[in-house]
Amino acid sequence: MTAHLNQILAPRVLIVDNDPRTRESLQALMNHWGYIPVIADGEGDSLIENAKHKARDQRCQLAIVDMRLIDDFDMNDRSGLDLVQELKPALSIVTSAYGDEEVASESLEEKGASAFVGKQRGPKVLKEKLEKVLLTVCAVKKDLNIEPSEVMNQVSGTMFKGEDLQFSDQIADILARLFPDAHDLRIEKLGKDHETSYISTVPRPKSVILKVYERIGEDEMQPVLVKLARAEKIHKEVSRYKVFIRRQLVGLYTANLEDSACAWDIGGAIYSYFGDADVIPFSQYFQKEGIENIHRCLKHFFTTTWSAHYRKAKEVANASLFDLYCQVWGTEWYERALNFYHLDMSLLIGQRRWEVINALNPIKWLKEHVVENKSKDFGQMNKILIAVTHGDLHGDNMLIDENNIAWVIDFERTGEGHVLQDFVELESDIIIRLNCSDENFLDFYQLCLSITKYEKIQPLVESEIVFTDMEIQKALQAVSIMRSLALEITNISNFREYLIGLLFNSIFRATITPDKPLSENQRRALMLASIICHRLDHWDKPWPPEEWRKIRREGAS
Repeated sequence: MTAHLNQILAPRVLIVDNDPRTRESLQALMNHWGYIPVIADGEGDSLIENAKHKARDQRCQLAIVDMRLIDDFDMNDRSGLDLVQELKPALSIVTSAYGDEEVASESLEEKGASAFVGKQRGPKVLKEKLEKVLLTVCAVKKDLNIEPSEVMNQVSGTMFKGEDLQFSDQIADILARLFPDAHDLRIEKLGKDHETSYISTVPRPKSVILKVYERIGEDEMQPVLVKLARAEKIHKEVSRYKVFIRRQLVGLYTANLEDSACAWDIGGAIYSYFGDADVIPFSQYFQKEGIENIHRCLKHFFTTTWSAHYRKAKEVANASLFDLYCQVWGTEWYERALNFYHLDMSLLIGQRRWEVINALNPIKWLKEHVVENKSKDFGQMNKILIAVTHGDLHGDNMLIDENNIAWVIDFERTGEGHVLQDFVELESDIIIRLNCSDENFLDFYQLCLSITKYEKIQPLVESEIVFTDMEIQKALQAVSIMRSLALEITNISNFREYLIGLLFNSIFRATITPDKPLSENQRRALMLASIICHRLDHWDKPWPPEEWRKIRREGAS
């Protein structure tokens, strides 16, 4: 196997049998055949429970399960068959000294076993069945070749970051399941001329998206997109794709889900590729294209591709924006943010500047003004529009084709949410990550003041301030486009509502990874969030505060 993970293991085979002598015999066979035997211990119910524990603990790819685990002489004992489903995602071969054609049929069709072997048929038949089943789920068994070799280590480092890499072979096994006929896979970067790594720069904890070519014989198939993530996230992604995406986007500008597979920790989903030429993520498109093409691309996505969902928006009375965003992200985003509660804002903007503007800790502000003060919750609204939103709309989940059309991928968080959510999420990404300006505090500070000063959702008046840094100016123009589209599509003009969504996303983005020291993107996100908090606290007062203007003057001088 060309692609070397940190540790490539032989297949792990769980042995579940109530006869100790049979267990010893099977263990010796597994060792002789080059597999790693995992033995379930105990009797009766304790044997069954130990089997489930061992399968999970050792991430077994396959199990050999005796049909009668409770009583060998009870003709009605089907405890081994009942165990098959509970051992998944490990596949099972059911064995029995008492089986017949009817039992074999029940094992395969009703219980979901992969094979049935009568014990009287001997080790040779068992080995044949074992190898046949493992070829469908185990990359090392089928000698799957994945190139370039370094990509699997990059993926492994992302998927198992901070964890034991003992069972990182699950990543290659998922690729083996997704491409059952392939012996060679070639992985290519999206927008390969612009990235040095196969892994996206967006914070995507323990998930990656790859462009994969499958070779069958002498033929290389057209590429597909593969998302690898935690198994529970892939289950959720597949479910949400079926409910909210399949045949529901105007013009069908989305990749089609072709297949999915899950191991114990890792899952994967295949999406069809699109476009006649190499597509690139919006994050790269934003950097290389002019504002006119960016406008055209965003307008098509929001007013055409996703338009069917916006047309079905519905009103909810007396709702909390915080609760709505938690429905999309889960409450763990806030719980994770609390680890940043004691953040020293002077470390973000400098001690002297902090003394001038008295920057608020946005996580402390969120805790005191929203989460723990429901009677004065800044996010409580008399009415809120909800619609099906993408839920994770950043620049690496939009792929732009040769016609400047955006295709969306990654539907793990897709579902009903705040109708403005996709607008504020993409705007946040533009400001914090896609903005390619030189790291200049004063320019970014002025950008934050400029985009938070309005009282209604509206296009930004660019003539009020012109940045010498053209990348900052471009980011400002893109924000203006996002605001115009939000107003046009939702008819919402309440800028406080928009800012609160932008605040939530900035905190979410800043705290999604526990990087220390903080990255530049995290510093930007927290600074923007702090300024939004101050704006919300001083809504009816001149903006920006007079003392804040001194920073710009001092910088200029």
